Amino acid sequence: MSISTILKLPYLWALLGLLLGGLFGTSDLSVWLIATSLVAFLLFMKFTGLPKKDGEGILFSGGVLLIVGWMCGFIIRGVLI
Repeated sequence: MSISTILKLPYLWALLGLLLGGLFGTSDLSVWLIATSLVAFLLFMKFTGLPKKDGEGILFSGGVLLIVGWMCGFIIRGVLI
C-alpha cells in the first residue's frame, strides 16, 4: 500500500484526532496541532486530484472525523482525569 492510499482512510484521521485530544486535551498546543493537521488534510486533498464519484464521501469524511476524534479525545481525557 502506498502512503497516499493509507492517508485516504478516514479512520486514520479520526485516530490522529483522538490521540491529539487524549494526549493534550484542549491546550494551546493541541489547538495548533489540530489546525496544522487540518491544513495537512486540505493539502493532501488538493494534491490527490479530483475525487471519483464513488469515493468522494470517504475522501472528505477524513476532515470531519479528525475534528470529531479530537473532541472525543478531550472529552474522554476530561472524564478520566
